[in-house]
Amino acid sequence: MRKIIIVGAGVSGLAAAVRLQKLGYDVTLYEKEGQPGGKMNQIKENGFTFDVGPTIVMMPEIYREVFEFAGVDPNDYIPMEKVDPMLQLYFAQDEPLTFSNDLVELTKTLEAISEEDAQGYFAFLADIYKRYVIAKESFITKSFRTWRDFYNPKSLWAGLKLRTFSDAYSSISKFVKDDRLRKSLAFQTLYIGVSPYQGPSLYTIS
Repeated sequence: MRKIIIVGAGVSGLAAAVRLQKLGYDVTLYEKEGQPGGKMNQIKENGFTFDVGPTIVMMPEIYREVFEFAGVDPNDYIPMEKVDPMLQLYFAQDEPLTFSNDLVELTKTLEAISEEDAQGYFAFLADIYKRYVIAKESFITKSFRTWRDFYNPKSLWAGLKLRTFSDAYSSISKFVKDDRLRKSLAFQTLYIGVSPYQGPSLYTIS
């Protein structure tokens, strides 16, 4: 049996270890911290709990797939609950915004701002979904084992279609006028420590 050593028990390290072990490898996982999880961890002190990384999971199917690959029910290990309202944003001067998972309720929230912004908001979601499908098929779920797997006409064309050159905030501003809505769509870049005014618009896909 071939032996594999993985350094780092973050989400990627854990997922790789699970897959390799399922495929029959003898896997040893090393982690410098006292517990696994990497960025998806917590700090608990003086009765308070702080999330080090993401507080919510935006794409649960990616996490579930690892457990399904291993032949177990993900609900037995990572039970998840749908949160609704999905998001409540508060601003220093402006009125807060509440976003629902329910399409009808979300539409009411957007139309209360303006019908023009409601149209723009959904147009942005349609546009970003198209880019997500391109990214998923051409990059996210694809293995790159040699430089030719990445640097080839098909991949380069897909990269151009992702339109990564504009920053997140400017890209969103083309669709909606209300600054609160712009910020609600742009702040996801902060999850990876990138300013929405400088980070590529590609990061809004998450």
